Amino acid sequence: TAQGGWIVVRIIDSRGMQNAVTIADTRAFIKAVLPDEVIEGAGKGDKIEIELLVTWLGTDAIPEKDRKLLEDAAVDHAKTIEGLQIGEFIDISLHYRVSGGEWIPVYQTSEEITLSIMIQEKLQGKESVYYMLRVHGGRADLLQDLDEETEVITFQTDLFSIYALAYTVAGQLIDTTHG
Repeated sequence: TAQGGWIVVRIIDSRGMQNAVTIADTRAFIKAVLPDEVIEGAGKGDKIEIELLVTWLGTDAIPEKDRKLLEDAAVDHAKTIEGLQIGEFIDISLHYRVSGGEWIPVYQTSEEITLSIMIQEKLQGKESVYYMLRVHGGRADLLQDLDEETEVITFQTDLFSIYALAYTVAGQLIDTTHG
């Protein structure tokens, strides 16, 4: 950009794997994350850094309230998604800074962004169906996998907080209309 400004996007996966997390559209991502005046600043020489941090967590690293919301959501959704269970907990966070200043956290973007995350080998399976459970603002939501790949989950979100990668091997809906 003009006068030496730039915007750089870094994706950091706590597993240290290259390309384990990808963004579908970098331009749309930048526009969804940054306020317009920050984007304009890059054209005036500001150096903008955005970091998407994907941290794989153990159960003990999650606030009790969030863990319970995610576990309860998995149990609730298992009523219609046979065999649904939580495989991994993930903190997906986002922040940016301008010209080396303080990092500014972003908890919600202006538009949904599409993320793809490589599923750990121990959870990959040909017959598996994957979901993301997201807890944000005291509620848990189920997000569908937008692709058919068995080693990647692709989903859309505009909220950044604690997630759980959930899956089912059966992947079949329970017929709740009979009985």
